Amino acid sequence: MNTLLTAIALCGLLGQIDLPETPAITPPSPDETVAVELASGRTPAGLIDARTDATLLWLRWERGTAAVSRPIEWDRVVKARIAGQELTGDEFQRMVKAIRRDMPPTKPAAGNTIVIKGPPGATAAAEPPASSAAPTTPRVRSLTIDATVANWDAAPAVDGLLVRVYPLDAAGAVVPVHGSLEVELIGRSTGAVIQSQPFARLAYWSQPVRVVDFGVNGAVYRLPFQGTHPEYDTNVASQGAVLARLSVPGRGTFQATASTVRIRPYSAVRDQLQQATGRRSFESEDRNAP
Repeated sequence: MNTLLTAIALCGLLGQIDLPETPAITPPSPDETVAVELASGRTPAGLIDARTDATLLWLRWERGTAAVSRPIEWDRVVKARIAGQELTGDEFQRMVKAIRRDMPPTKPAAGNTIVIKGPPGATAAAEPPASSAAPTTPRVRSLTIDATVANWDAAPAVDGLLVRVYPLDAAGAVVPVHGSLEVELIGRSTGAVIQSQPFARLAYWSQPVRVVDFGVNGAVYRLPFQGTHPEYDTNVASQGAVLARLSVPGRGTFQATASTVRIRPYSAVRDQLQQATGRRSFESEDRNAP
């Protein structure tokens, strides 16, 4: 009997306690810019496109009369920030489901396409009729690149170059393009016997470039080291040059050079280890050195 009375008293007490409520998620307007963090670490940002569904999140970037749309699988979205709110991927997906009803319907485009908007008040199809002229995109005027070494596996050594590509229009804005990218790594020999040509090509890569690769920060490509690995080959200088050539069909070929790229990360400890043992890795490090 006493146990029953105690339970009833506790239930009454709990009913008087104000438990903290889960913060409400305020649905933003459809024209709010959202920044998402992906599982890869990239953070694209843009407007939520009406083509978004239960499978894909479509983000759209607009500049002048051009709009670029990009699909992203929902399971790649880790976080999102929109209208001052930071949400988990699941919270963001639920929010988008709630606001999609307020988005004007659009005709889905086939594949990853650039959508060109018509004049104000006009309804432009995502795919132009076969009889109409192909839409024009902002014209690429120049190419800029940024190159750094990067590690993308479980071992501590760097694995290759991370090259960021920025095709730019006359105003300095990034233009997403289809094409091909050729990259060369030029290094300098520091061995005891210097050849008549101390600078040599250490690696060459050919990389397809697609519109879907681009975000607000250009396109990023991983280029693994090839025959020569600067981390272990001490006859190669720690700095090199990266030459890039971007070919865009119907637009031309654009070149850029990053002339001072550290291809062997600075480490005073590893430099001393190399002088003492001839190696730059510790015995306890689990790595597959070339």
